[in-house]
Amino acid sequence: MNKHKGFTIIEVVLVLAIAGLIFMMVFITLPALQRNQRDALRKRHARTVADAAQRLLVNNKNRSLIAGLSSTISDLVSGGYLVEDEIRDPSTNHIYELDPSANGGNLYANYQNIEPGFYGRDTGHCEGGIPEDTASRGLGAEGRNMVYVFGLEGGGWVCSSNVMK
Repeated sequence: MNKHKGFTIIEVVLVLAIAGLIFMMVFITLPALQRNQRDALRKRHARTVADAAQRLLVNNKNRSLIAGLSSTISDLVSGGYLVEDEIRDPSTNHIYELDPSANGGNLYANYQNIEPGFYGRDTGHCEGGIPEDTASRGLGAEGRNMVYVFGLEGGGWVCSSNVMK
């Protein structure tokens, strides 16, 4: 009778294969989870920026942004409407940068191309998650309705405005 204690090579290989599969599943899903968390933070930042633009308007007696008030993120930070450390892109840890190709009237043609870490803005509002130009549609409030679009890492964008439709 053989009284050797231990595992056979087949048992060891089987355990290693199962462990390898578990590690592989973790490494495949972990980046997607992290990307989703960063995009969720970008969505919160978009809402925070739109809220700060609304506070800017209220504090300036609803004066039009076209009439001299600026609503870039840098201006909102310097004006005290945003805290710089709370409005940084989660991937780069830098303040979001204005994408020149998606600023002003160019926003509506180029918002789909905004990369993570960047944003576009213009006067307007969001309708169904899409930026809408209020001036071209004759809806009024030009310069008081601000729309911001942030690029998402998982693809797509998030639209946020001080006037949500």
